Amino acid sequence: MNMHPRNIVITIILTTLATASTACADEKDIVAKTVFDAQRAGFVRHDIKAYMSQWTDDAKLVGGRRDTPELYDFTMNRKQIESSRRMLFQGKPAITKVDFEVDDVKVEDDRATLRVRSTSHFDGGTVQVGEIYRLRKTGEGWKVFENRWWLIRRQIGDRTIVYDAEKLKRADAAVIREKRTGSSEALVSAMRDACRFKEAHRAAIAVTKDKGATAVDWLVRGTLAMQVGDANDAKVSFLKALSLDANVELPSYAARLKKEK
Repeated sequence: MNMHPRNIVITIILTTLATASTACADEKDIVAKTVFDAQRAGFVRHDIKAYMSQWTDDAKLVGGRRDTPELYDFTMNRKQIESSRRMLFQGKPAITKVDFEVDDVKVEDDRATLRVRSTSHFDGGTVQVGEIYRLRKTGEGWKVFENRWWLIRRQIGDRTIVYDAEKLKRADAAVIREKRTGSSEALVSAMRDACRFKEAHRAAIAVTKDKGATAVDWLVRGTLAMQVGDANDAKVSFLKALSLDANVELPSYAARLKKEK
């Protein structure tokens, strides 16, 4: 049976669209797999090589309080990502599993955007963050050139903290109060609770400049340094904490520093 020329054209168009749709779906799957495999390799298995394989040379990791840029953002470049992760991935992994819920994937030519909610499981609780990955297609496949993240909720035992607008409003109010009447240590804690990590790190540095700074003060500075990607300051801070109190309890990733002391 001969097909009418118009029907031939329609068939070709429909076939092309179906092929393109399948190819796009395949690319979306590859984009997601690229990110998920690398993240799990790093945080669950502590495989630094596999973790770093997802990043471009000009990559940046942006931490914030929501999915759009704001005052309290902080940024790590690729060098900071690698140095902080090398330290973080020391010792036995604390995270046992990472789940990803995909909210959206878009692929346009050699650019892709992956929006997810990732939940990290550890002994006694979970941490969920929102994330936006922006990827570029290179000769080596899809690579992440920007990853933005923000806290959604933290669950430890029976306690759950949801980092919504109301929570952050209350936390910001607490920062204002501590600036007016609180101690420097209380201010650091309030800033940390408000997810103002870069600001909290600066405040922790100020606390440790005091001659009476304790091992705990230096420990807090070290953990905040790791939060913002300053692995060198974290190491210096942890070693100083140990020099003040040999029994101070360091994070598991820094435990090996006791041997370097």
